[in-house]
Amino acid sequence: MKHCNPGYSRGECKCFPLEAEADAFRFHLSADHGNRLEIQYVVERACWPLRHGLLEIDLEAPMDENILRQQAAAFAASYSGRRHG
Repeated sequence: MKHCNPGYSRGECKCFPLEAEADAFRFHLSADHGNRLEIQYVVERACWPLRHGLLEIDLEAPMDENILRQQAAAFAASYSGRRHG
């Protein structure tokens, strides 16, 4: 049985949108300023980088509709949870 959640599910998972720009987002913490985190990202397709950049995520801000920012916010929340035990 195959699962969609490990990444690179294009063509393998019926839930994966074929028109999606990316197969995966990669995140790295660049700076921790308390409730504001700087997150480096790489957008990948077929294991190759498409673009990269830096996002500022406010842990107290409402959820953004942009999928990249949503995933970065989830990464930031996970990091924050580990940071505070």
